[in-house]
Amino acid sequence: MQPRDPQDIVAQLGRTTLKIDSFFLRKTAFVANQTVLKLGEFTVNCVPASFTYPEARFLAVLAPTEINLFSKFKEGLYVMVLSFGESDGSGIKRYHLRIGVGDFVAVPERRNVCQIILKIKSAPPDFLALLGEYLEVLEQRHLDWETWSTEEPLEATQDVLHAAGLAAPATLVIDDQQIAATVTRFQTKNIQLSPAPTAADDTAAQLKVNLKGQPVAFDGRIGGGGFVPEFSHDWFDAIEHARLQRDLRAARTRPHA
Repeated sequence: MQPRDPQDIVAQLGRTTLKIDSFFLRKTAFVANQTVLKLGEFTVNCVPASFTYPEARFLAVLAPTEINLFSKFKEGLYVMVLSFGESDGSGIKRYHLRIGVGDFVAVPERRNVCQIILKIKSAPPDFLALLGEYLEVLEQRHLDWETWSTEEPLEATQDVLHAAGLAAPATLVIDDQQIAATVTRFQTKNIQLSPAPTAADDTAAQLKVNLKGQPVAFDGRIGGGGFVPEFSHDWFDAIEHARLQRDLRAARTRPHA
């Protein structure tokens, strides 16, 4: 495969907001707690929130006096250091980005937590290549999400539920109403429930389930006689595992020629 043109990657990043979520951390080996913003003689430890190009948003714990102090750095170029694990596990690779500071915005209801808006001026080609590879993985997941939604739903048998990591019960939340339900059939874009939802199609809803032993809430809406989840890496993984186990069972029971 030919390396992608860095300008193509930059253009795609400009159209895409990358959420720095657990899937991003897993796929890129990003070491989030080693993110450092260097402002002159000061260093600020940050936690990434979202990434596009040229804008990126980070969170930091800053007192009002520190925000006032750092606001003087809204002019000029500075350095952001991002750390990623090496693919062979041998160590840490650090990328130095040249950035400008756009703004410091206090996060409502979170004392001393500030969002720092940065403008990326330049980034190393190998860092852009890393993001380009991640974008390709992300694009394929979205394509599979759409494709799998046209397939026959999986029946929620004990084997399928176990493979997906899905356990009872489920709770459908509509406004302030919580409705206990059981998952009966599912695919990427539709989860059939018993009892079936009685709310009108396109009603905003949330489905709370137990996935791999952890409570997870999916945002979505009512539709197709069930719940239509928004794209979720957690739900994608559940479907992927269930489909894999289904295919393996089918291969084991297929007659040999």
